[in-house]
Amino acid sequence: MDRNIFSKFQLHLVMYNLSSKYLDANFENNFEEINSLATEERKETIVIGDLNCNYLNNGDHKSIKRILQLHGFKQIIKQPTRITPRSRSLIDIICTTHESRIPEHIVIANSISDHDLTGITRKMNCLKFKPRKINIRSRANYNVSQFKSDLRKIPWETLINENDVQASWDLFKQTLTTIINRHAPLIEKKVKGRDCPWLTHEIKEKMNERDHLLKKARKSGKECDWCNYRKARNSVTKCIRQHKANYNRSVFRENVNRPKQFWDQIKKCYPTRNKGETPNKLFDVEGKLISDSYLIACAFCNFLTGIGTSIQQCYVTLTEKHWQFHSYKKLQDLIDPHHCVFKFKEVTKRDILSIIKTLRSSTAPGYDNIPISFIKDGAQELSTPLVLLINLCLRQSIFPDVEKLANVTPIFKSGDRSSMDNYRPISVLPVLAKIIERVVHRQPSIYLEENCLLSPNQFGFRKGRSTQQAVTYFSDHIRDCMDKGEYCGAVFIDLKKAFDTVDHGRLLSKLSHYGIKDKELTWFENYLFGRRQRVIYDGAQSDSQPVVCGVPQGSILGPMLFILLINDIDHQ
Repeated sequence: MDRNIFSKFQLHLVMYNLSSKYLDANFENNFEEINSLATEERKETIVIGDLNCNYLNNGDHKSIKRILQLHGFKQIIKQPTRITPRSRSLIDIICTTHESRIPEHIVIANSISDHDLTGITRKMNCLKFKPRKINIRSRANYNVSQFKSDLRKIPWETLINENDVQASWDLFKQTLTTIINRHAPLIEKKVKGRDCPWLTHEIKEKMNERDHLLKKARKSGKECDWCNYRKARNSVTKCIRQHKANYNRSVFRENVNRPKQFWDQIKKCYPTRNKGETPNKLFDVEGKLISDSYLIACAFCNFLTGIGTSIQQCYVTLTEKHWQFHSYKKLQDLIDPHHCVFKFKEVTKRDILSIIKTLRSSTAPGYDNIPISFIKDGAQELSTPLVLLINLCLRQSIFPDVEKLANVTPIFKSGDRSSMDNYRPISVLPVLAKIIERVVHRQPSIYLEENCLLSPNQFGFRKGRSTQQAVTYFSDHIRDCMDKGEYCGAVFIDLKKAFDTVDHGRLLSKLSHYGIKDKELTWFENYLFGRRQRVIYDGAQSDSQPVVCGVPQGSILGPMLFILLINDIDHQ
């Protein structure tokens, strides 16, 4: 007997009776076991079996029927399932405890086996999920000129207290949020399916006419009405196909020289299989199944916060000796501390405007719901307070605490949907945090390149370099070895949760050895420590948890900090 639970409502079982002459002695015992399972789990039970006993035979029929009735089952199949030139027998049965839910059954002849294929149709209620809702900014009454005018009215200089950067930044952000809320308030919106821009008014009228003709045909039952309906249906289908094809062709032509927009349109036309799938409602957490969205979000937050720490401990044990006696010496040989020191420079208004301009408008807002589009609209007005505040942050080695909270969305990768290990965390940081990071990122990037501190073998996360160059370098090296008749070996390393397991203490030590010292090092320390994250899942929001290791995923500084940590990995 094979047992398989398909859902919390049904219990499906498969049975096989070895005896071809009579019911096996264990047959009734097996049914008693089935009955106990069904009673214990209180589930509708469907049993599919090969009895090897003819249900059409009066003697066998009575014995089987008695056992089935005793345990509350009804046999559905009525026709013979094995037909030979000499016999017709019904030996493949389907039994259920809820006959009313099985409106029809089938027996289909096939050439693969001497047993016919049996099947049933079961009534199913469509699962109804609550519509997913999101908070968005309403632009119904948004006016750019009025928005900029309100920003100009704020005396930003008087709001900034040089003795308290955190309070000044908080006040700046609160003031900005208040103005944005006034011009574009947050509203709740249901998430619908994909847009259909090719669906014109003409097509909608034809669809209404088609639906009207269908009602008329069903009511009258006349062949002429059904014929009119089919013509209208075919006309609508043809019209939709033509308009959709014309729309896609026009969009492809417009974006033929813009790869991102071109592939975005391809994805809209041919969405991935998991596009728009309903979030998984059941997760296995420490051996317990949970279905509440809030509990799932909290469990994800605990899992993602703890997994980096646990993996990091393994790395600590493996690398302790190498770190203490090898890496420091190599770094000291590599860098001359007297000629290689990094210092922050004052940020100008032009720098801020340039950075705001480079930020993509499609960047998702963080927990504060401040979209980049409003920052772009008010760039001129906001550049003045941003220059004052960011320079103050750099001088006092502070990264604002309100910009350290990340929203994390788990995205399913593959495998078991109920296992949290099969989800990729996508972090979304506040837009203002990205502006600060972009300001800081430019300065050490130039310093590292000008002083040739980065390994020539590092191709990732560097301006003017790419993984394509890494592949070219690697393949050329193999060819050179082959031409010289030498052996060529390679070691491929995959660091699990690489960004999430970065040890802050060791990273800061590396930064110090690369010439990032004093208040600049203190700024990076303040940037790394005190970070928090919370998980958003199926509309539910977890409590925030502290992040004690790793560099922020989705951040601008994260990749640069990571390559500095591993920069000396290829030094001999």
